[in-house]
Formats: sequence, C-alpha cells, structure tokens
Amino acid sequence: MVAGEMRAIAAESENIFPCRYGGDEFVIIYTGYSKSEIHDMVATLKGRVLSCNIEHEFSKISDVVTVTQEFASDCSTDLPVSKTISKKPIRRFTRSRK
Repeated sequence: MVAGEMRAIAAESENIFPCRYGGDEFVIIYTGYSKSEIHDMVATLKGRVLSCNIEHEFSKISDVVTVTQEFASDCSTDLPVSKTISKKPIRRFTRSRK
C-alpha cells in the first residue's frame, strides 16, 4: 500500500523516483523541484497513506500505518546519485523508529 501510494505520486509528476531502501524503508528521489514543492509532496504522501487506514496491530504509536519522512537536498551534479544520498537523515530516521 505504501509503495503503491509512492508509485501513484511518481506517476502524477515527472522526475520522481521511488525505490525500496531496506525492508520497510523507501527513498524517493525528487529532481528539479524546490524544497517547498518537495515539502508539499511529502505532506501529500503522508495524507494518502493515512487515508488508506491500513491496520498496524502491533504498533506502539498508532493503530494504522503511518509514514515518518525526512528529506535532505544535495545540488551536486558531478556525483552519481548513489554518492549524493545523505546517510545522515537515514541514520536519524532509523533512530527515530526505535
């Protein structure tokens, strides 16, 4: 369901590339968007996932699946994408889930 909502957002706009990063972690690469536009898309994804009302029986936070998101930007065009994705937000995200 979460991946489906990510694919839907990517299909509605250009230059958005969602991919699985780990078991239940995902990365979305937005290219050519301002921070404000990305912030709006992040909020849209959160709302769409909540509106799916997916049961999350064993969660201590919510009885439905939620999305924790953080974004970072790197304008470097001289490096491949794999080198420009910051590990710092991912470490913070991983700690926030524990």
